[in-house]
Amino acid sequence: VVASTQGGGIASYSNSTVTVSGAASIYTNTSSNTGGGIYMSGTLTLKTSSDLKVNSNTATNHGGGVYLASPGKFTMSAGNIKNNIATNGNGGGLFCNKSCSMSGGTIASNHAPGSSNGRGGGVYIASSGTFTLSGGQINSNCASSGGTGIYKTGDGTYTKSGSPSCTGNYQSGLTAACVWSNNTNGSNACTT
Repeated sequence: VVASTQGGGIASYSNSTVTVSGAASIYTNTSSNTGGGIYMSGTLTLKTSSDLKVNSNTATNHGGGVYLASPGKFTMSAGNIKNNIATNGNGGGLFCNKSCSMSGGTIASNHAPGSSNGRGGGVYIASSGTFTLSGGQINSNCASSGGTGIYKTGDGTYTKSGSPSCTGNYQSGLTAACVWSNNTNGSNACTT
Protein backbone atom coordinates (compact mmCIF):
# COMPACT_ATOMS: atom_id res chain seq x y z
CA VAL A 1 0.00 0.00 0.00
CA VAL A 2 1.25 3.50 -0.82
CA ALA A 3 -0.26 6.43 1.08
CA SER A 4 -0.10 9.92 -0.40
CA THR A 5 0.88 11.54 2.90
CA GLN A 6 0.43 9.69 6.21
CA GLY A 7 0.08 6.10 7.33
CA GLY A 8 0.91 3.62 4.59
CA GLY A 9 -0.82 0.76 6.45
CA ILE A 10 -3.02 2.50 9.05
CA ALA A 11 -3.87 6.20 9.43
CA SER A 12 -5.91 7.09 12.49
CA TYR A 13 -6.54 10.52 13.96
CA SER A 14 -7.49 12.28 17.23
CA ASN A 15 -10.05 10.66 19.51
CA SER A 16 -9.52 7.27 17.85
CA THR A 17 -8.31 4.10 19.55
CA VAL A 18 -6.53 1.31 17.67
CA THR A 19 -5.39 -1.96 19.27
CA VAL A 20 -3.21 -4.29 17.21
CA SER A 21 -2.79 -7.78 18.67
CA GLY A 22 -2.46 -11.46 17.85
CA ALA A 23 -0.63 -12.35 14.66
CA ALA A 24 -1.50 -9.10 12.86
CA SER A 25 0.97 -7.94 10.23
CA ILE A 26 1.40 -4.37 8.97
CA TYR A 27 3.94 -5.11 6.28
CA THR A 28 5.61 -3.49 3.23
CA ASN A 29 3.61 -0.25 3.22
CA THR A 30 4.89 3.14 2.06
CA SER A 31 4.04 6.71 3.02
CA SER A 32 5.21 9.67 0.97
CA ASN A 33 5.47 11.66 4.21
CA THR A 34 5.19 10.15 7.73
CA GLY A 35 4.25 6.80 9.22
CA GLY A 36 5.25 4.16 6.71
CA GLY A 37 3.37 1.46 8.63
CA ILE A 38 1.14 3.44 11.02
CA TYR A 39 0.30 7.14 11.48
CA MET A 40 -1.52 7.78 14.77
CA SER A 41 -2.69 10.88 16.62
CA GLY A 42 -5.13 8.95 18.80
CA THR A 43 -4.32 5.96 21.03
CA LEU A 44 -2.35 3.02 19.64
CA THR A 45 -1.67 -0.21 21.54
CA LEU A 46 0.51 -3.08 20.31
CA LYS A 47 0.02 -6.11 22.60
CA THR A 48 -0.54 -9.81 23.21
CA SER A 49 1.69 -11.72 20.81
CA SER A 50 5.28 -11.91 19.65
CA ASP A 51 3.78 -12.75 16.22
CA LEU A 52 2.49 -9.17 15.84
CA LYS A 53 4.57 -7.38 13.19
CA VAL A 54 5.03 -3.82 11.96
CA ASN A 55 7.77 -4.74 9.49
CA SER A 56 9.44 -3.58 6.28
CA ASN A 57 7.56 -0.29 5.93
CA THR A 58 9.00 2.93 4.48
CA ALA A 59 8.29 6.61 5.15
CA THR A 60 9.86 9.26 2.94
CA ASN A 61 10.21 11.45 6.03
CA HIS A 62 9.68 10.45 9.68
CA GLY A 63 8.53 7.24 11.35
CA GLY A 64 9.33 4.34 9.05
CA GLY A 65 7.35 1.91 11.22
CA VAL A 66 5.15 4.12 13.43
CA TYR A 67 4.65 7.90 13.60
CA LEU A 68 2.89 9.07 16.76
CA ALA A 69 1.60 12.64 16.43
CA SER A 70 0.28 14.91 19.18
CA PRO A 71 -2.02 14.36 21.11
CA GLY A 72 -1.50 10.62 20.63
CA LYS A 73 -0.54 7.83 23.01
CA PHE A 74 1.50 4.74 22.07
CA THR A 75 1.84 1.62 24.25
CA MET A 76 3.86 -1.45 23.28
CA SER A 77 3.91 -4.60 25.43
CA ALA A 78 4.55 -7.22 22.71
CA GLY A 79 5.24 -7.61 19.01
CA ASN A 80 7.92 -6.44 16.63
CA ILE A 81 8.75 -3.18 14.87
CA LYS A 82 11.48 -4.35 12.49
CA ASN A 83 13.22 -3.55 9.21
CA ASN A 84 11.49 -0.19 8.69
CA ILE A 85 13.09 2.85 7.03
CA ALA A 86 12.64 6.61 7.48
CA THR A 87 14.35 7.47 4.20
CA ASN A 88 14.98 11.23 4.62
CA GLY A 89 13.85 11.73 8.20
CA ASN A 90 14.11 10.54 11.79
CA GLY A 91 12.78 7.52 13.65
CA GLY A 92 13.35 4.42 11.55
CA GLY A 93 11.19 2.32 13.88
CA LEU A 94 9.17 4.83 15.94
CA PHE A 95 8.84 8.63 15.82
CA CYS A 96 7.43 9.73 19.20
CA ASN A 97 5.87 13.20 19.28
CA LYS A 98 3.76 12.74 22.44
CA SER A 99 3.36 9.91 25.01
CA CYS A 100 5.09 6.58 24.25
CA SER A 101 5.82 3.61 26.49
CA MET A 102 7.42 0.23 25.88
CA SER A 103 7.28 -2.64 28.40
CA GLY A 104 7.88 -5.54 26.00
CA GLY A 105 8.39 -6.52 22.39
CA THR A 106 11.22 -5.66 20.02
CA ILE A 107 12.26 -2.59 18.01
CA ALA A 108 15.09 -3.88 15.84
CA SER A 109 16.92 -3.56 12.52
CA ASN A 110 15.30 -0.23 11.61
CA HIS A 111 17.16 2.45 9.68
CA ALA A 112 17.24 6.26 9.49
CA PRO A 113 19.75 6.85 6.66
CA GLY A 114 19.01 10.51 5.81
CA SER A 115 21.93 12.84 5.23
CA SER A 116 20.32 15.93 6.82
CA ASN A 117 18.26 14.10 9.47
CA GLY A 118 18.96 10.40 10.01
CA ARG A 119 18.51 10.31 13.79
CA GLY A 120 16.92 7.64 15.95
CA GLY A 121 17.35 4.40 14.06
CA GLY A 122 15.09 2.65 16.58
CA VAL A 123 13.24 5.50 18.32
CA TYR A 124 13.23 9.28 17.83
CA ILE A 125 11.85 11.36 20.72
CA ALA A 126 10.74 14.82 19.55
CA SER A 127 10.81 17.90 21.80
CA SER A 128 7.19 17.35 22.85
CA GLY A 129 7.59 13.58 23.18
CA THR A 130 8.04 11.33 26.21
CA PHE A 131 9.36 7.78 25.94
CA THR A 132 9.26 5.40 28.91
CA LEU A 133 11.21 2.16 28.48
CA SER A 134 10.66 -0.54 31.11
CA GLY A 135 11.15 -3.75 29.11
CA GLY A 136 11.64 -5.29 25.71
CA GLN A 137 14.52 -4.93 23.29
CA ILE A 138 15.86 -2.08 21.13
CA ASN A 139 18.57 -3.82 19.13
CA SER A 140 20.56 -3.64 15.88
CA ASN A 141 19.15 -0.34 14.60
CA CYS A 142 21.13 2.05 12.41
CA ALA A 143 21.16 5.86 12.04
CA SER A 144 23.41 8.07 9.95
CA SER A 145 23.45 11.11 12.27
CA GLY A 146 23.06 9.82 15.84
CA GLY A 147 20.90 7.97 18.30
CA THR A 148 21.16 4.59 16.71
CA GLY A 149 18.93 2.99 19.33
CA ILE A 150 17.15 6.07 20.74
CA TYR A 151 17.58 9.75 19.91
CA LYS A 152 16.13 12.36 22.31
CA THR A 153 16.03 15.96 21.18
CA GLY A 154 15.32 19.31 22.83
CA ASP A 155 12.85 19.06 25.67
CA GLY A 156 11.90 15.45 24.92
CA THR A 157 11.83 13.08 27.89
CA TYR A 158 13.40 9.62 28.17
CA THR A 159 12.88 7.42 31.24
CA LYS A 160 14.31 3.93 31.71
CA SER A 161 13.46 1.38 34.41
CA GLY A 162 13.70 -2.38 34.78
CA SER A 163 16.06 -4.33 32.53
CA PRO A 164 15.31 -3.63 28.86
CA SER A 165 17.92 -4.71 26.31
CA CYS A 166 19.59 -2.12 24.11
CA THR A 167 22.51 -3.60 22.16
CA GLY A 168 24.12 -3.83 18.74
CA ASN A 169 22.96 -0.45 17.43
CA TYR A 170 25.21 1.06 14.75
CA GLN A 171 26.23 4.41 13.33
CA SER A 172 28.59 4.62 10.35
CA GLY A 173 29.64 1.01 10.88
CA LEU A 174 30.63 1.58 14.52
CA THR A 175 28.86 0.33 17.64
CA ALA A 176 27.32 3.36 19.34
CA ALA A 177 25.68 4.16 22.65
CA CYS A 178 22.03 3.24 22.84
CA VAL A 179 20.74 6.72 23.71
CA TRP A 180 21.88 10.04 22.25
CA SER A 181 20.55 13.10 24.00
CA ASN A 182 20.72 16.54 22.35
CA ASN A 183 20.06 18.81 25.31
CA THR A 184 18.53 22.26 24.91
CA ASN A 185 21.64 23.93 26.37
CA GLY A 186 23.63 22.79 23.33
CA SER A 187 25.56 20.03 25.09
CA ASN A 188 25.31 16.45 23.91
CA ALA A 189 25.53 13.28 25.94
CA CYS A 190 25.52 9.59 25.18
CA THR A 191 24.16 7.21 27.79
CA THR A 192 23.31 3.53 27.95
